[in-house]
Amino acid sequence: MEASGTAEARRPPHVAMLVTPGMGHLIPLAELAKRLAARHGVTATLITFASTASATQRSFLASLPAAISSVSLPPVDLSDLPPGATIETLMSEECARLVPALTGVLSGLRETTRMVAYVADLFGADSFDAAVAAGVPRRYLFHPGNLHGLTFILHLPEIDVSMPGEFRDLAEPVRLPGCVPIPGPDVMSPLQDKSDPCYRWMVHHAKRYLESEAILVNSFDAVEPDAARVLSHPEPGRPPVYNIGPLIRADTGEEPRAACLDWLDRQPPKSVIFVSFGSGGSLPTEEMHELALGLELSGQRFLWVVQSPSNYVLLVPITFIISRILTVDRDRTSQLALVAFAAIFDGN
Repeated sequence: MEASGTAEARRPPHVAMLVTPGMGHLIPLAELAKRLAARHGVTATLITFASTASATQRSFLASLPAAISSVSLPPVDLSDLPPGATIETLMSEECARLVPALTGVLSGLRETTRMVAYVADLFGADSFDAAVAAGVPRRYLFHPGNLHGLTFILHLPEIDVSMPGEFRDLAEPVRLPGCVPIPGPDVMSPLQDKSDPCYRWMVHHAKRYLESEAILVNSFDAVEPDAARVLSHPEPGRPPVYNIGPLIRADTGEEPRAACLDWLDRQPPKSVIFVSFGSGGSLPTEEMHELALGLELSGQRFLWVVQSPSNYVLLVPITFIISRILTVDRDRTSQLALVAFAAIFDGN
């Protein structure tokens, strides 16, 4: 028994991470796994969804270090959900229905690794049930967004009770500790219709976030100082919140330099507006026109990253495109380099 215990202690600690669909979820969790491996000798398993696997995702997973493995959960039947169900509802339902399959995966990892922790992504709080069933010692929640968004979610159960009616109809903005006042119409879209299952799911997730040992956020104090200060203080019933960002894909120097970076090099410091809505972000045609007009009227230099393929840009007046806009395909390396470029100047 002693020899067995010694051998177990010599095995590297292992962490399992549930990645809800989207490269914007996969990349930061993979970067977290890489940091844990490089700095602490941790091995990790990224648990993804077979239903949303893409060539880009498979290529990305194959490029990760040997210390990081991946496994896919099988597809589940969501045909009983109503047509037009939001992506948040679909992901939440899928996570909840995959708990039995996930329990099997985590139990297997418990047998083959020295598993010390489980990390659930934004919409995966129900998967804590699988971690408990598999006997995983610690459970954490990873929030890929910012502290302002997390603050709103953490307060959502009490807001749900204290603010009846729709947010868009509020006469006064929503005021939360450490956050700028949020006008009702500007509250995040998944919460704008309280009759939609998506809203109930978000309230449900907010309550289950409290079951985690800690909440890890892809942000940093300098970018959200007031929210960081508030969340850094312990609060009864709320797990501690740790800023661990920015978790971004490091530039390895292997990819060719994007043309937009050469354009950026020629611009004065702090003179370019960067516009991007993430891998899943899109705007209705009317809002796309409004954004285009606003950028034009601002008189500022800007770089507008659009998802490719997209027909939205084709709907913007062609003279505007030719004279005022530089668009680039959604290339992850290019986007990283743009963000890093801006950070250099902002940091003096």
